[in-house]
Amino acid sequence: MSRIMNGLLAAVILLLVSSSAVAADQRIVLGILPVYDATAESLAESFPPNLTFLIYQELLKSPDINPVLLSPGGLYETDGEDWIVDYAHKAKVDAVLITRLLPTVRVNDRRRQIKYEVQVLDVNTGKRSLKALNDSVQVATGDLFVAASNTNTSAAYRNFFGTPQEFRKQPLGKAALKLVDWTREYLTSTLTALQPTRSGADPVLTSPAPCQINFRIRYAAKRTSSKSYSVLANDKDESSTIREGVAQFPMEPGALAIRAQVVDAPYKMAIEPLYQNSTILDCYSKEHTLVLELGNAGEALLHWE
Repeated sequence: MSRIMNGLLAAVILLLVSSSAVAADQRIVLGILPVYDATAESLAESFPPNLTFLIYQELLKSPDINPVLLSPGGLYETDGEDWIVDYAHKAKVDAVLITRLLPTVRVNDRRRQIKYEVQVLDVNTGKRSLKALNDSVQVATGDLFVAASNTNTSAAYRNFFGTPQEFRKQPLGKAALKLVDWTREYLTSTLTALQPTRSGADPVLTSPAPCQINFRIRYAAKRTSSKSYSVLANDKDESSTIREGVAQFPMEPGALAIRAQVVDAPYKMAIEPLYQNSTILDCYSKEHTLVLELGNAGEALLHWE
């Protein structure tokens, strides 16, 4: 009898150890909501969307986080508790990063101080972390006017507010990178304390070779597809490949970020100026059509078909 009991005990211990190992391998699926602009200033066009994307790119390096770019629509507000939780559940994320860009503060005639606020929301419990404020980053006042001028005159800024590579090299981009580093440090301590569910895992990508994918934008309520939009896939402009509303282009397997602007949205739909969403491409999967589906409030969800 003792041998049987010892055998059962050993099996239980092995199961617990195995379960712990699996749990340790799991990652937090972190939804990255757009940096909310509360400034109404000249940096509003280029700074928030690029800061959002740079945060995503930095978190792709994290061993504990699976970052997911989210687009909650034109009615998104950082304090909208029920709306954020409902949208986050649909997006299948464990927690969301909520960020706000506050009005800049004059330091002197030549410098202004950027004020940037962050918070994390645990989707399953609805619990929010304490807000943290970074007001240590300064920019030249003249650089803010340059950003406004570029937004009005440059095709790159007009369409996509500049690619991340272009933005990184600019004074505002260098300021954004400081905020990205600070955000990463904030998440390291905050997620440890908040302990959200870990439902993510390392993607298994067995093929390094690129594959052809199709991309379309669909309006859920109208059950129609967009025929007029622009799209960047991992920073490459694929708009020229669009035929009858479908973009077709090769893509390497792995993290895939879509940045899109829609032109023919239904009347009164509260769309975002720039949709930024992300997923994982597995070239061995049978589903190679990627759909960005927009809901009634302009909220977007990305899925494969």
